[in-house]
Amino acid sequence: MYNRDNYRILNDDVIKALKQLNTKCQFLIDNQEHFKEIYSLQDRKIIKVVILNYPVFTGAVVEGIPVIDINLFLSYFQSCKMTTRAFGIDDMEEVETVPYYTTEDEFCNNLESYLKESPIVKMYSEQLEIVECSYKLDGLPKIFFRDINPIDTKSTLVENEDTSKTTL
Repeated sequence: MYNRDNYRILNDDVIKALKQLNTKCQFLIDNQEHFKEIYSLQDRKIIKVVILNYPVFTGAVVEGIPVIDINLFLSYFQSCKMTTRAFGIDDMEEVETVPYYTTEDEFCNNLESYLKESPIVKMYSEQLEIVECSYKLDGLPKIFFRDINPIDTKSTLVENEDTSKTTL
C-alpha cells in the first residue's frame, strides 16, 4: 500500500468507524433499560475495537481504541495461544508458545490487553527500530521524517546449524 492509501484508510475508514462505534456504544448505555431482557451492562465493561481487513494497521490505537486485523482478532477466539515454529526442509518444530488464556475468566480478563498489545505485534515491534532521518536538497528546507528499520537481520532470520531449520 502507498502512503496515500494508509492515510486515506486511517483518516476516512477508521475515523468513521470510531464515530459509529462510539455512537452505538453510547446508545446501548443510554437505552440499556429498554434492552434489559436481552442484555445487562451491570458489572460489565464495553470493550471497543475497530476490526479491519488490513494487517498493516494491527497494533494501532486511535483515540484510545485499538485497531486490529480480522485474522488476529479471530485467532484469540480460535486458539488460546501464539506459537512460533522453526521450519526445516522436511519438518517443523514448535520453538515458543505464548498463552493468551487457560480459563474462561482469563479469556475475559485478557481480551482488552490482547487487543491493545497483541503478542505477535509485540514480537515484531521488538525487531524494529524507529530512526529519525532527514533530507536536504539544494535551495529547499531540510525535510525530517521517521523511518522504520529492522534492528538486526539475525533476529528476524536465524539459521540453526544443527538441524538446518530457520526460525521465524
